[in-house]
Amino acid sequence: MRNPKRIDSFFKKIIPDHIEDVIVKVWGLPEPSKELIDSIIENQEYILKYWKENPDLRFSQVLVNVGFPNYPGFWYYKEENEILEELNL
Repeated sequence: MRNPKRIDSFFKKIIPDHIEDVIVKVWGLPEPSKELIDSIIENQEYILKYWKENPDLRFSQVLVNVGFPNYPGFWYYKEENEILEELNL
């Protein structure tokens, strides 16, 4: 089981300033629309609540479960510590 204590720290480092970097630079997904980024930022309280209720999920799994497009590939399996390391955060 993943440590639930990681959620708040990770979330604060990523939302709102680095979410696009995670999607494009770390996950290598197509550049998201402004609407998608805005939606993640606007719904951050819901996303955070959902994640805390399901702490064993990775961040990517949480986003897909709340409506983010599910692209095939390895991005879905990246752990939060790997994301932070790649962004030097």
